[in-house]
Amino acid sequence: MKDINVRQDTIQAPTMGALVEKIIENKNAIGYASFGITNQNAGKLTPLKVDGVEPTEANILNKSYYISRPLIIMKKGELTKTEKIFVDLLKSEEGKKVIKSMGFIPVSE
Repeated sequence: MKDINVRQDTIQAPTMGALVEKIIENKNAIGYASFGITNQNAGKLTPLKVDGVEPTEANILNKSYYISRPLIIMKKGELTKTEKIFVDLLKSEEGKKVIKSMGFIPVSE
């Protein structure tokens, strides 16, 4: 957060998992985490409404819950044959089922 003044008592977390733990441990903590991580910690965290809109899969996809961001995949260089298979799996019905079972929103084309 370059060039932004942050309070001295602010606690920053190096990973999503560490952030979730800090929020669970401190009732006054607030953070920004992925939809999947929030779902995986259901009952331990309270997903917050924004302007009265709940952070559901439908509301995220239709953008009525607008505090969200897409994820991308990346690597250095061209995809190998195996990596192309992985990308195809992410886009497949089987891959979408796995992604959804983990609490995340499946990829869309």
